Amino acid sequence: MRKIIIDCDTGTDDAIALMLAVLSKKFDILGVTCVAGNQLVEDTADNTLRVLDFVGSDVKVYKGANGPMYPEIQEKRREFVSEGPIFYTDDKGEIHHLHPRHLWLPETKRKPEDKDAVDFIIDTCLNSKEKITIVPTGPASNVGKAIKKNPDIIRNIEEIVFMGGSVNTGNITETAEANFFNDPDAIKIIIDSGVKCVTAALDATIMAAIDVEKSNKLLDSDNKYLKFFGEIIKWRADVEYHLGWADGINEPLHDPMAIVYMIDDSFIKCVRHQVSIDTGVNPESGSLIVDKGIGNDDFWIMEECDKEKYYDFITDMFSE
Repeated sequence: MRKIIIDCDTGTDDAIALMLAVLSKKFDILGVTCVAGNQLVEDTADNTLRVLDFVGSDVKVYKGANGPMYPEIQEKRREFVSEGPIFYTDDKGEIHHLHPRHLWLPETKRKPEDKDAVDFIIDTCLNSKEKITIVPTGPASNVGKAIKKNPDIIRNIEEIVFMGGSVNTGNITETAEANFFNDPDAIKIIIDSGVKCVTAALDATIMAAIDVEKSNKLLDSDNKYLKFFGEIIKWRADVEYHLGWADGINEPLHDPMAIVYMIDDSFIKCVRHQVSIDTGVNPESGSLIVDKGIGNDDFWIMEECDKEKYYDFITDMFSE
C-alpha cells in the first residue's frame, strides 16, 4: 500500500480529494499537513479535521505555513493578479465564498497536533522504511520549506503529486495557476531538488469539469458522501457563476484529480516534460516554463482527462 502525506488547504475541492483518499482504502495516509491558501491555516486545518471525521478517519493533522516562503516578494507578484475576490455577497448581505471558512460539516472535537507540519514531513520521510509520496493540493509552502530545511528527505520521497500549474491557461493570471502562483519559490525548490513530480494541471481539470445538472441529482441521495459531493459542486458552480468564472453548467473540480490519478490513471493523459517555474516579479510569475531546456526533466503533467470517466470514478468510489 502506497504511503502518502497529503498537504492541503482544505476548502471545497480539497475536501473531495481527502474523502477519496480515505474511502478508496488504497493508501496508508501517514498524516495530513495543512497550509494557508483557500483560507488561513487555522481554518484549513479545522476543515480538514471536519472532513476526516465525516469519513471516519483518525489520521492526524498538522498545521504548517500561514503564507508563502517569501511574503514580501509574493506581495509584489500579486500586483499582476487578474483574479478578483473569490466570494460574492448576495442581496441579503450573506457572503458566499468559493471555499467557506468552515465547511457545512459537523464541528470537530479534535485538534491539530502540536508538531509543525514542516517538521512532521521531515521526520516522517527520514524515519520511514519505505519511500513516501507527498500530495500537495494547495500552495506547496510546507513541502518547499521541508526540502530546504533538510534536503536529505529527497532520498525517501517516491514522487510528489500536485494539483497545480498549467501549460496553456491560467486562473489567477493569464498564464499562472493559483496553487503554484501562491508560492512559486516553494515549487522551484521542489523542482530543483530533482525529485519526480506529477501534477494535475488546469488543462486536465478544466477538461474534466463536472456536469452540474448531473451532479444536482445527487442532492437527494441517501448516501451522505454522494450528497455532500453534489452540494460541493452546486456551491462551487453558484459562486463561480456569480463571479463570472464559469457558466454554471460545467464546474471544474481540481484537487481530486491528484488522488484519482494515483488510483487509476487509465483515463488521464500524462506527459513527461522538462519543467521550471518563473519566480520573477513580472506578469508570468508562477507560470510553468515547459520544455525550454531548463529545470527538472522528470516532471509529468496531466494534460487531458476523460470528463465522463472522471465523474463516474468519483461517484462510484463514494457509492462503494
